[in-house]
Amino acid sequence: MRVLIADDHPVVRKGLREIVASEHDMIVVGEAKSGDEALDLAKKLDWDVAVFDYAMPGCSGADLVREVKRQHPGRPVLVLSILPEEVHAGQVFKAGGAGYINKGSANEDLTGAIRKVVGGGKYVSPAFAEKLATELAEGGEKPPHNLLSDREYRVMWLIASGKHINEIAAEMTLHGSAAAPTGSSNFRDSGSIDDTAKDKDYRMGGAILIVEDELVTQRLIAASLERAGYQAIRAASVEQAEAAIREVLPDLMLLDWILPGTTGMSFLRHLRSERRTREIPVIMLTGRSDEIDKVAGLEAGADDYLTKPFSHRELLARIKAVVRRRAPLLGDEPVEFGDLKLDPAAHRITAASGKISLWATEFRLLHFLMTHPDRVYSRGQLLDEVWGDHVFVEDRTVDVHIRRLRQALQPSGHEKRIETVRGAGYCFRANPG
Repeated sequence: MRVLIADDHPVVRKGLREIVASEHDMIVVGEAKSGDEALDLAKKLDWDVAVFDYAMPGCSGADLVREVKRQHPGRPVLVLSILPEEVHAGQVFKAGGAGYINKGSANEDLTGAIRKVVGGGKYVSPAFAEKLATELAEGGEKPPHNLLSDREYRVMWLIASGKHINEIAAEMTLHGSAAAPTGSSNFRDSGSIDDTAKDKDYRMGGAILIVEDELVTQRLIAASLERAGYQAIRAASVEQAEAAIREVLPDLMLLDWILPGTTGMSFLRHLRSERRTREIPVIMLTGRSDEIDKVAGLEAGADDYLTKPFSHRELLARIKAVVRRRAPLLGDEPVEFGDLKLDPAAHRITAASGKISLWATEFRLLHFLMTHPDRVYSRGQLLDEVWGDHVFVEDRTVDVHIRRLRQALQPSGHEKRIETVRGAGYCFRANPG
């Protein structure tokens, strides 16, 4: 069997090549790092089956499958993805794909899928097949994304990928006003994305990305999360994590400190520097227990820090705590002191010098302090009021976030409002001396 593979990450291509090479009757005849290159190779080479990543530069996803099937109708296409079948499999099969397999599957599952589609069959995982059978037997409703037309689904996917409306229009060969599906509540009639949708990215409900290169630990954490009802997405390197994030933003990330070729700290700083990823909640996982390492992780942008080994119960408690304190403050009245104004409903802070940008935790902290001026709160009290009533975040965390808050307020001259009361805690001064 001659296999044509395409994936934009060299590590994944190498893994696919080794898996195929381990089979006596399979051989890789070509490798592509983008959808456009895959289309070109498909025309030039003799191949029996194509194995393509779902998200790649250029033509990708269902569009790539559809185009390959148009040009080579008798040859099967198997799609790989970091996400489970319920997210994209329906679109792949509608486009003519022969199978859909998760990148976390075992090697023998992948080779088995290749053999099945080459033999004329269709492939989905046994678990997904059982789920489909159950839904059909129970007469369950289709997921909302399966109710969209192909064109509407494509627009939704491009929005989820962080594309601007003009980029979507260009890619869909449309004018901007035609890019929006009729009647969609996420679009204005003018064709521009609604303000409430423009600054947000699609997030799977309960999706947690595990970035951990130790596969045993990775699998144990994934099993623990799945038992608790979360959708676990696994990545063994920064490259795999970036590929997963390109497909969909996770609700939370568990990030190992040491990764192949880099550190979790470096990757975290990169995430915090990008508009699309800066608000992803991140819990650092590490064997380092020294206070200086914990402070470094928090100052790099981590929401929490979990030292190995840890229990299933503690992991879930910390995840719930981070998600809870990351939840936005809605419906509250604006608070003002001089030219410093905090609007919780708009999640905006302004001063005479302009807008002040804060991460979610600092925003919650400042909001609490501004609504309780001239009152001193201990670290423990602030943890209970701002982080929530739990015992897993250390007192030192408060100091790190107070420092960040002061740094953000300094250009506007309001940093002196956050006062340290020696031996007692912190206080917001309505009229600082």
